[in-house]
Amino acid sequence: MLKILSRYKLEIFYGMIFSGMMILWPGLEKIFGLHGKFISLHAYLTNLFAIPALFIYYQALRQKRKVQYHEKMTWLDGFYTGLRLTAVVFLLNPLVQITVSKIISPDFFGNMIAHLVDKGRITLDAAENIYNTRNYILQGLLGAPVMGVITSALVSFILWLRR
Repeated sequence: MLKILSRYKLEIFYGMIFSGMMILWPGLEKIFGLHGKFISLHAYLTNLFAIPALFIYYQALRQKRKVQYHEKMTWLDGFYTGLRLTAVVFLLNPLVQITVSKIISPDFFGNMIAHLVDKGRITLDAAENIYNTRNYILQGLLGAPVMGVITSALVSFILWLRR
């Protein structure tokens, strides 16, 4: 078990960094008012998370190529590295979502529900079914693997081109 952990410590490390970013990002959104005064901009600006997400995957795969593969990593090696990183993010997702919704920004769901209902974009029942900790955990458990596979494939390809 320790040998496996040692072999994949880079993926574990970057998976933890990624998960930390998933906690930090909503904190920054809250500081800048995207969970309150400027909540109408949240749906657009939250997508900027893709920038640090891609950067973290890029750094992880680049580091793996350098350290373990001595600059000779294939696309498939990079892809598998990204998938292992994704597995760490997947496993930490419930803890991340609970931390964000209960500690970092406990008012977010209520504010988003009120905003969307006030604007007539959704019914109260529908909004309450979407904007809650349980649903965000489920979205993360479904979304992390999908986005992780796509990101792993893309970043592996970019690094493969830059060999």
